[in-house]
Amino acid sequence: MLVITGRASRRARLAAEAGRFALLVGRTVPFYRYVSVEGEVVSVTTATEEEVREVGSRCLPTEEAVAGHVEQVLADPGAAVAIRVRPRRRLSADLGASG
Repeated sequence: MLVITGRASRRARLAAEAGRFALLVGRTVPFYRYVSVEGEVVSVTTATEEEVREVGSRCLPTEEAVAGHVEQVLADPGAAVAIRVRPRRRLSADLGASG
């Protein structure tokens, strides 16, 4: 798993100190759904353009939006880090209307 965040962020500091990382993504509308991932931190390094693009392309709707995101994140060289995590535990739930 790859996460991009600010070098000075609490998230980056705690991940580096603890050597562990957990991420939860959820939504409640229209139905409750979530996925969580926990694991050990493999590395915390300065984010590269390729890593920022990889993460941005998963979340943003167009290549134009991805390009703008990459430009914004890399405007301050060294300000973003890439946290690589080896997932050890995954949980998910989908309480949507299925019948």
